[in-house]
Amino acid sequence: MSATMTDRQLKALKGPCEKAVGGCPGLIVRVLKSGVRTFTLRTRDEAKRQRSHVLGRYPEELSLAQARETGWELRRKLSAGQDPRKPVVSDDLAELVRGWLDAARHDRAPKTIETYGLATSKFIAWLDSVELRRAVELSRSDLAGFRTYLATAPKIVSKKGLGRGGKAEAGTRRSPVSVNRELRTMKTVLNALRKQGRLPQLDGDAIADNLHALRVERNEPAFLRPNEIRQLIEACQRHDGETFVETRREHAGLGMVGSTTRYEPILPAVLFFLLSGMRRGEGLAVDWSHVDLDAVDRAGALAGEIRLSGAMTKTGRNRCVYLEVSPLLRRLLAEWKLRSGSVGPVLGGHTVNSLKSARHRLLKEYGAPRFDWQVLRSTCATYLTNAEGIFKAATVFMSARQLGHSVQIAEKHYLGVERSIPAGASTLEAAMRIEDLVGQGAAVGLPEAVGG
Repeated sequence: MSATMTDRQLKALKGPCEKAVGGCPGLIVRVLKSGVRTFTLRTRDEAKRQRSHVLGRYPEELSLAQARETGWELRRKLSAGQDPRKPVVSDDLAELVRGWLDAARHDRAPKTIETYGLATSKFIAWLDSVELRRAVELSRSDLAGFRTYLATAPKIVSKKGLGRGGKAEAGTRRSPVSVNRELRTMKTVLNALRKQGRLPQLDGDAIADNLHALRVERNEPAFLRPNEIRQLIEACQRHDGETFVETRREHAGLGMVGSTTRYEPILPAVLFFLLSGMRRGEGLAVDWSHVDLDAVDRAGALAGEIRLSGAMTKTGRNRCVYLEVSPLLRRLLAEWKLRSGSVGPVLGGHTVNSLKSARHRLLKEYGAPRFDWQVLRSTCATYLTNAEGIFKAATVFMSARQLGHSVQIAEKHYLGVERSIPAGASTLEAAMRIEDLVGQGAAVGLPEAVGG
């Protein structure tokens, strides 16, 4: 690749990766597994410490040329002693909120900024609707009015007949979860402005009291019971066994008629998430460098483990997924590693979109029970927390450590939920009662393409 990247080269990048863009010192593009491309400028401060400044996403926010111009402009400001993280000096409330969001781009992940942007845009729209301009005028009653505005806003959805990207009101209100996400964001923003002395009529209690969360029903996390797990595995096997009637290559005599699979196999991914308990993003980020099949447990027995770095996890903390809880998963990983040549992601060519499409087909065409990738994680957590034969007396603590959440979450949501686990079950597959269905590698139906 040339020193100065072109648009064509930028679009051809496949993540996850980081590449120098050229045309501005320190300008790089970060490409996620999902394909999102974000420009970042790396500089050094007076103490020679590296600082990263998120400039924006390509191509929605910045073109390649604009990224270079923005990078140079930021470098000139830094050289002149101007700190882009300093708050905007203004009494215009909308301008202050936009300034806070711009400064936050330098410290927070692109996904976080995207979430913040949705909430701040609604806040600014509300300011226009009530004609509130000055920050010193924002009061407790105004915050209560904004909360009502968010809670009663109609849901906006895509609709046919409105052209590409066309949206309209759905006729229903948004879920409390969506509203609460925006309330949390605005509490963060307004508290930051309050600490800067921009909101003299408000204190921390006023913001907390008037932007309190809506009531949300707290049901037990959904999980699959043994008969549903078997139903899902059988649906995956039918999906993965689907073939084309006859391809052009087969018609030309270059292969056996009806031997070409129609879809990328989904059963390996389902088993991986079900038996590891990883979040979808974590699982997609795992490559073979994170897998150690030769790791031993405390007794010195061969167990295996998957090491997740802090950059891969939702919490930002590294953790290990121990494979002794599922000898089946370790055996399958050993097979996949041989077939893949220990190169690339463990889940091969799967992406967020391919997993979504496969799940849709499983539900609509192949008789799978209702599930999503979070349900697979909850299923793993349920059986780990309640199978006394796996972690003995430390089930709550060890399952929380394995899954990467707190002990309080394990106790509150998973403990005592499933009581039909066999007393002697010492592995996940035994606790889920699926040993006979996937106990042999051949029964899993793994195609040659898995992992490669």
